[in-house]
Amino acid sequence: MPLNYLELQPQLRDYAQKSAAAREKTTAQREQLLAWLNECAGEPRETLRQSCRAFADERCALPAGEVVNRFFSSSGSGECLLLAADGSQIVPSAHDAVPLALINTSLVMLDTASGQAPVIRTESAILEDFPAGVEFELLSEDLISLKRDVAELDILVSCQASHDLPVIALRDGPLELYHEPRQGRQFQPEFERYIAAMQLLAQKDFSLAGYIDRSQSTTITQMLYIFKTGQPLPKEQKALPDVSLMEALLPPGGRSAVFEMQSTSSKHYGETLRVHFFYLNVGRPEKAYIVRVEIPAWVAGNPEKIERLQIALLEQCRVMGSRPYPYLLHRAHEEAVVHYDEKEQLQRALLQELQNKGMDAFLPSNKLAAKMLQSRTRM
Repeated sequence: MPLNYLELQPQLRDYAQKSAAAREKTTAQREQLLAWLNECAGEPRETLRQSCRAFADERCALPAGEVVNRFFSSSGSGECLLLAADGSQIVPSAHDAVPLALINTSLVMLDTASGQAPVIRTESAILEDFPAGVEFELLSEDLISLKRDVAELDILVSCQASHDLPVIALRDGPLELYHEPRQGRQFQPEFERYIAAMQLLAQKDFSLAGYIDRSQSTTITQMLYIFKTGQPLPKEQKALPDVSLMEALLPPGGRSAVFEMQSTSSKHYGETLRVHFFYLNVGRPEKAYIVRVEIPAWVAGNPEKIERLQIALLEQCRVMGSRPYPYLLHRAHEEAVVHYDEKEQLQRALLQELQNKGMDAFLPSNKLAAKMLQSRTRM
């Protein structure tokens, strides 16, 4: 049945009213946090780190060396070989005629000094796990997402740089995985593959970075609460996202100080791979737009790499005009995304192959068949 708009209308008004009140509260919170950040800037770095390490299980930022309330501009152009990887997946459903799991990964390569068009490569892989027959191939969405993360790093590793230009390797999303510490025979090997791929990128001296749009991270906010109150923010109290704080600090093109990430998973990455991050304003004077950029320790410890990455990201975002986002990551997404009609075509091809092997005809579930009879599309 259709939505009950008559019932929803007062709820929409109430939602807008509460949002306006929350914005006023956010402004006051931001002013307080900015004052705390300025206080932090006068403290010895090790004092701040020790305060946060007393709460080792809390996700928070650790100062990495730069003054925490400073911003850093860039100048010039950074010629490099720019790589962007993105992936998409098909998650199997028990209602499909054949539950199919697939990862599609794309790599876009651009020599910024050549003036030539990007080079694009796509890799597609069906994921197989047949403990009880093909009709029970129901890999979990979490596992498929982890495999996609691994595939994105693997395709970056596979790039062979043919010249002496420095290499920047971008992926969409964080470098720190949220899939660990999962239990089970399938998760641990994939996480080890992810770490191994990061190590190979470090050996190649590629500047790896994860670009996070609309980050909701509160790691700097948590650091400030621990510094000022001696305790982490209570779980029931909603923290102000870091990007809100950075909107008041960073001018267009400016980046924040680099911070180290403290979390329960930090120990899995080791010293060379440990995740760091900074914030970057890719917006305009009249409209800030703050993104989070995660980098491993081998990049975080090299100011030249950080500046080159900052320049490359700003140049890529300018290509997209008033909606800044790295153009090469956008292209990688376009190449990687699997559309619904492509999924249907692949399933039909697989059904044909199964029938060629003498297997019985597979049918969708009765529930799915009934939905397919409906003329109106549900969301």
